[in-house]
Amino acid sequence: MTTKTDSLFGRIAVNAGLVKEAQVEECIRIQQTQVERKPLGVIMLERGYVSEADIQKLIEIQRQNLNAQAVRSRERRADSMFGKLLLRFGFATEDQVTATLELQAQLDKGKSVRLGELMVERGFVTREQVDRVLDFQRGKQLVCFKCGTQYNAVLFQSGERLTCYKCSMSLIVP
Repeated sequence: MTTKTDSLFGRIAVNAGLVKEAQVEECIRIQQTQVERKPLGVIMLERGYVSEADIQKLIEIQRQNLNAQAVRSRERRADSMFGKLLLRFGFATEDQVTATLELQAQLDKGKSVRLGELMVERGFVTREQVDRVLDFQRGKQLVCFKCGTQYNAVLFQSGERLTCYKCSMSLIVP
């Protein structure tokens, strides 16, 4: 059975122009017949379709893709928090936030446009309102003194107790 990682690795290799799609498909067929499954890159190397340097290049591309994906994921979480705060402050309606989040999801995947920018662009909120929410978010950071993990404590009340998900230390929201 071919894993998602192997499929992605093959797609990256094709997009990078290092192999042809037919070669990847051949390697996947070989992989599927093996009792002890080898990674797709190893099979491509054994077949002579790629070099060691090509494998390193593909691994680097894959690492960069994962990092970019992690950044987008953090941005989506931050935008979700930002939307909740817009609602809490009464600056926007739930329909406005939802519609803008949907628009944001439809935009070019390589281009990151923040929720606040889109909300201003659409006339739902002002730049000053965006700045006020961002200032509020920045002022509610919480750091675990034991392990250093940082938390955004925006939706929590002062004095509320939280547990660090990494080290289980008890934290109090300032």
